[in-house]
Amino acid sequence: MTKQKIIISLIIAAVVITGAWYAVSMNNSWKNSADSGNVVATVNGAELSREDFDAQFQQAQQSYLQQGVDVSDAQFVSQLETQVLDQMIAKVLLKQEAEKLGLTVDNSEVDTELASIIESVGGRDAFDQQLVGMNLSEEELKNDIIEQFLINKYIETQVPEDQTATDEEARALYDQANTQQDLPPFEEIKEQAKAEVIRQKQDQLIQALVASLRESADIKISL
Repeated sequence: MTKQKIIISLIIAAVVITGAWYAVSMNNSWKNSADSGNVVATVNGAELSREDFDAQFQQAQQSYLQQGVDVSDAQFVSQLETQVLDQMIAKVLLKQEAEKLGLTVDNSEVDTELASIIESVGGRDAFDQQLVGMNLSEEELKNDIIEQFLINKYIETQVPEDQTATDEEARALYDQANTQQDLPPFEEIKEQAKAEVIRQKQDQLIQALVASLRESADIKISL
């Protein structure tokens, strides 16, 4: 996995800040959900279930609530619903393209990631407790990891990694951020600012990729 793993903001609401802990709300959001009796969208024939959408929406809502955002505001709720659904659609499109290319994930990659997750949450006992709390099996979590890795690998084939950042770009970003919070002197964090400029450039390329896939996709929304 490359540095692009950490920049897929429009796809990955699936990683908790404490580590690569894949959320239950991402579980199989693009699988056929004919038995759910309710779908919020179809993407090239793949159905996104209301159940998965509700789970992801509640997770996003809780995240904003912890930041002090008024999640009861009607306009905010509408915007968040659109954002969550767009993320779900993006994941489906990217996974479908990965499958078209025949991309695969090795068991060793999954095992390594799972071990990292277990360590990040404090060991096997804590890991098992979190699985129970999220009503998630270890096998389902592994499936989530595989799906996410497929998406990452596809993005790596489409988005160049040779982005650069100039001192001027870093300085402009620093100056903008410095108006909102008190930052250390620019020279102390110049390299971090450059890394953020590169991240933003890559993120824009990913967004453009998803937009292109959406243009040619058969998407029906019934939210």
